[in-house]
Amino acid sequence: MIRRGRAANANRMKLLTALLLKFLLRNLKLKMLQRRIRQMVWRKARKRKRRLKRMENRL
Repeated sequence: MIRRGRAANANRMKLLTALLLKFLLRNLKLKMLQRRIRQMVWRKARKRKRRLKRMENRL
């Protein structure tokens, strides 16, 4: 399967670009997930803080 010349280089480049794209996509997905999780956590924390303040006001 070892081909010398332009065709082999083109194939290698195709493989490399495909791998790179896969890697980048995975990174993007992970970043999106992390951001979503962080937002959810923040929202929950905010709600908790609001609830605590409300409780303090009642006292």
